[in-house]
Amino acid sequence: MHLIDEILATDGLTVVFQPVVEIAGETLRLHTLECLTRGPRDTNAARADVMFEYVRRKRVEPIVDRACITAAFAAASTLPGAPRLSVNVHASTLGRDTDFLLFSTPPPTARAFTQLVSRSKSLSTRGHGTASHFRGRCKRSARSARESRSTTWDSGTPTTG
Repeated sequence: MHLIDEILATDGLTVVFQPVVEIAGETLRLHTLECLTRGPRDTNAARADVMFEYVRRKRVEPIVDRACITAAFAAASTLPGAPRLSVNVHASTLGRDTDFLLFSTPPPTARAFTQLVSRSKSLSTRGHGTASHFRGRCKRSARSARESRSTTWDSGTPTTG
């Protein structure tokens, strides 16, 4: 079995939640839970940096991003209350998967926010993408998502690194 097959296996991904808090004076408030995905245990991909570097080298970001979001929303459905969720998405996924932001519905009580992640010096994806292109696509997808599923999406801020 290839590593990508292990990553995409039903039980291949593990989701952990990292709280992002807001501090105002003496008050500490949970702002969101960042959904962090890890690859299969007992493989090199158990480390997120190794898994996502492998995913980028294999150019399968859209498939794996979908799997990560599905796993995150499934894990979040077991959380109490109405958490705000933050998920990371490769910028290249939005460049190559035009329906990405519409494909999955967060748990009914959750609000999901996306953050674009780019590992290149620009957000260009095969000549189609610029930061404004991605922001525009996110806004259009967000509008459609809210209209069709009452889901709130925020494009986040594209990061480079």
